[in-house]
Amino acid sequence: MKRYILLLVALFLATAGFAQNAATLKRTISKEERRSDIKDRLLHERRSDLEQSRDGGITSTTVLSEDFSKFTAGSEDAPDTTPLDNIEDGTISDEYFNTPGWLGFEVYQAGGCAFLDVNGETGMLITPNVNTDGNVTIKCRAKAASAEGDYFCYNLLNEYSEPLTIEYVYIPGNEWVDVEFTTVGIENSYVILFTMYDAVFVDDIEIIKHTIPAPTLLPETNITSTGFTANWNAVEGVDEYYFLLFAKHTAQYDETYFFVDYDFSDIESEGTETDPEVPEDLSCEYGAWFAFLPVFANGTLGISGEFSEQEYYGYFSSPEYDLSSSNGTFNISLSLKGNTDDYVVVNLFNKEGELACNQSISLPNDEWNEFSFPMENGDEKSAIEIIYYGNSYLFLDNFKIYQELPTGTRVTTPLIQTLCYNTSVGVNVQEQYKYDELFYQIYCVKNIYSYDSETSEYYVSGAMYSDLTEPRFVTLSPESIGDLDTQSPAFAYFNEGQINIFNPENEMVSIYSINGVCVYSATTNDAVGLNLAKGTYIVKIGEKVIKAVND
Repeated sequence: MKRYILLLVALFLATAGFAQNAATLKRTISKEERRSDIKDRLLHERRSDLEQSRDGGITSTTVLSEDFSKFTAGSEDAPDTTPLDNIEDGTISDEYFNTPGWLGFEVYQAGGCAFLDVNGETGMLITPNVNTDGNVTIKCRAKAASAEGDYFCYNLLNEYSEPLTIEYVYIPGNEWVDVEFTTVGIENSYVILFTMYDAVFVDDIEIIKHTIPAPTLLPETNITSTGFTANWNAVEGVDEYYFLLFAKHTAQYDETYFFVDYDFSDIESEGTETDPEVPEDLSCEYGAWFAFLPVFANGTLGISGEFSEQEYYGYFSSPEYDLSSSNGTFNISLSLKGNTDDYVVVNLFNKEGELACNQSISLPNDEWNEFSFPMENGDEKSAIEIIYYGNSYLFLDNFKIYQELPTGTRVTTPLIQTLCYNTSVGVNVQEQYKYDELFYQIYCVKNIYSYDSETSEYYVSGAMYSDLTEPRFVTLSPESIGDLDTQSPAFAYFNEGQINIFNPENEMVSIYSINGVCVYSATTNDAVGLNLAKGTYIVKIGEKVIKAVND
C-alpha cells in the first residue's frame, strides 16, 4: 500500500513539476529569443575552463548505484515493448536491479540501459528508500530519444512523500551526456528521475554523499580598536570559505537600536551617478547584504535596471534579522535616486519565507529623495529585499533599519557575510558595534561544475557546504575605549551583577553604556547600587578608562 501511495504522490509531483517547469521554460525561452546575449551572463554567472577539482579532504561515499546491466532485452535502437512496472502499484521486480525496491512508470529495457517512455503519462524511475542526509550528488547518463533534445528532471521526496527539491537540465538528442544534480538531502528519502516532454534513455545512476570537514580556526591577528584579521587552516579540495561576523547586543536601557546603518562611504570608485562603474560580476556582498546587478558610484551603491525588460530585476537583500521586539514593528529610512516614476518595492519576509509586509515607492523626480516608513510583522528570522523595477540605475544612501528595544533585550545582528578565497580575512567593525560581543563562524564551499551542451562550457551550477565552525568570540583592542592610564591604581569590575569601584584617589566616577549614554556619575570608592542590564560598560575614574562586562 505504501508503494502505491508513493507512486501516486510521485505522479502528482511529476505532473505538477512538469506543468510548473514547462511554464518556466516557456517564459525563459521567450526571454532568450528577445535577448539571447543575457543567458550566459545570468544563467551561468561564473564559468571555468577546467574540470571539477579533485575532492582532496572531502569524503565521498556512494550510497546507491545502478548500471542496468540486467536490462538485457531490447536495444537503444529498438527498446523492448513490454513495460517492467506493475500497472497496479508501480513496482518493478527486484530481479532487474542491483538493489531491491525500485518503482517506476513507463519503464522499458533497452539493452543495458533504461528507457523511460511517454505514452500520455510521464516516464519515471523511483529509487528505493535511501539515506541522502547532507551534501548529495545525483549522477547518471541520459540521452533524449527526440533529435530536438529534452529536459530531464528529478524530485527528492522525504519518507512521507513530501517534495523537498525539484530540478531539471537540458539534454541533447541522440547523444549520451553526463547529468549531475547536487542537493542537500535527508536520512530517509526517495529520488525520482523523470522526463519532461519526450522519451529518455537513462543509465549508470549513482547517488553519492559528501562529507566536508569544517575549517579549524586559528588565533586572530592584527587586532585593533576597529577590527581584526580572522585566520583558519585550509581544507583540501574546497574552493571557497564563507565568513560570517555577528554582534550580540544587549539593550542597557530602552533604546533605539540600529540593525543597519550604511552610508556607503567606504565604496571607492571612479564611477559617477551618470556613469557608474559596472563590475564584471553580476553580484556582490556589502556588509551582510547581497546585491544582484550592482553598480558603483563613489560613496554610494547602485542597482542596475539593464535587464528589467527581460524581467531580471536588480535587488539588494538582507540576511536574517531578529525583528520580533516591539510586536514586530520597526522602521526603515533611506535615500534613493533614480529616474522620475521609477518603481521600488521593499519586501519583508518572515521565518516561513512568506511575504509579511511591503512598501512601494515611486520616485517623484530624478534627484535624491529621502524616504522613511514603518514596517510590521517582523519576527526572529526576518529578511528584507529592495527590488528596483526601473530601466536605468537606482542609487541608495543613508540606509537605516532600526527598532525600539526594551531594557535587557538581547539580539544577534549579522555584520558581515562574505566569500573568501584565502584562509584569512580582514574585517572592520562599525563604531556602534565595537562594544557588543563579537563572534564569527566559517564554513567551506565546494563548487559543482556542470557542462552546458548548448555553449560547450562548464559553469558553476551548485555547491556543497561543510558545517559551520563553533562561534569564536573576539575582543577588539582596549584602545577602542580610550587611552588607558596605566599609572592609576583605580579599577572597576562586576561581581554578581554589582559593579565595584576602587577609587583610592577619590576622583570623579562616570559609567557609560556602550552607546555613550552616562548612567551614573558621582565620587565613590565602593560598590555602586545600580540595576544594570547584562552587557559591556565603560567606566571612567578620573582620567583612567576601563571596560567592565556584566555577564
